[in-house]
Amino acid sequence: MNIFRTMKRMRMSLGLFGLGAVLIFSGGCGRPAPFDDPEMPRPGTMIVLSVDPVERTPRAAPKDSNLLEGGDFASWWVGAGAPQGVFPPDERLSRLEKTDTGMRQTWNAPDTYEELAARTRMQVPNLTPGEYEVEVVARGPAGATVSMGLWLEQPDGAVEIDDDFIQLTASAERVKRFSRRFTLGTGGTLLLTAHAGLGAAPGAEIWWHQWRVTRTGGG
Repeated sequence: MNIFRTMKRMRMSLGLFGLGAVLIFSGGCGRPAPFDDPEMPRPGTMIVLSVDPVERTPRAAPKDSNLLEGGDFASWWVGAGAPQGVFPPDERLSRLEKTDTGMRQTWNAPDTYEELAARTRMQVPNLTPGEYEVEVVARGPAGATVSMGLWLEQPDGAVEIDDDFIQLTASAERVKRFSRRFTLGTGGTLLLTAHAGLGAAPGAEIWWHQWRVTRTGGG
């Protein structure tokens, strides 16, 4: 009698084990569970619309707005008397020397009433009428008052706009920024010049860091 009961219990255990295995395999290895997440699209409904490649190199920075090419005085050819883009002065009156931050100008004598060709100068060709700003960054001057002049070149010569447009008075060896705006009523080539005042002592000097001309409106 005990043997029959033991065999009956074994058959019941094997039957329950088999039913459990069938349930496990049918639920875990058969069809996937129903897709019931309302926040996600159903399988097979997602498609690729576009692919945007990742840039491996940064975009180029916008071009500097300074209309004076070489206004930072950084490009100085070997043996040249001035940086690229700068017309050198008459060496009998003043001279330019390269520095780590731009250029130094030293005067032997004032050049206020000399021809414009005797001054340090830069030009911006083909300007259209509009509003502009002149900005100068410099250290000094020492021993002189230095002025920036504005001229408009015409076929029959340069016409003065303001020969003392910006004045840089003697300073205690500090870098300063000077700026002033003007309106150009007639298009043409703008000439920006620098000259030392009549009271300049021999050896008067200034350290130029940057000249800038930028458009601020109109045109």
